[in-house]
Amino acid sequence: MKPFADLTPDDIRNHPVWEFCNDVESKFGDETVIRPVNAIPVSDLGNRVVGTTLQFANGDSVDGILGNIDLNDHTQTEHFVALTLYRDDGKLFHLARYHDFNIDTHGPNECAAFFGLGIADVFPITYDIGSVAIGVPASIRREIHAQPTRRLDDDELMRMAVSG
Repeated sequence: MKPFADLTPDDIRNHPVWEFCNDVESKFGDETVIRPVNAIPVSDLGNRVVGTTLQFANGDSVDGILGNIDLNDHTQTEHFVALTLYRDDGKLFHLARYHDFNIDTHGPNECAAFFGLGIADVFPITYDIGSVAIGVPASIRREIHAQPTRRLDDDELMRMAVSG
């Protein structure tokens, strides 16, 4: 077990899937604690994150952590995927999606700037988690665009959030 904030690229290479420890008290206090999942591949990523190598539009590879992946609903994944990217110096960037409160400071433009690139060099970001997860192909292998194909309004987002 370790705090999510302490997860490293080496950790995700050794154990690609991690689950949140909502069921245990830990020595880390209020930190969000995770533990590795050893039974791979998984058919459910609920309450879990998956580490993988992602590819920027320009071909650069970067380590990252994906959350909120619904292995059976690619539309839910498109709108709610959480992405944390590692820069070579070890610094992290948590990408905000269009409906997140911190979109102005952690949106796609800020992500590209964090890596010293233009937005067209970064997006779309592609990933393939087929070696560690089983699900519909559109959820396993996909692109994360700077903006979704179609933005949902607040009511649609809420319905999707509570149904998923």
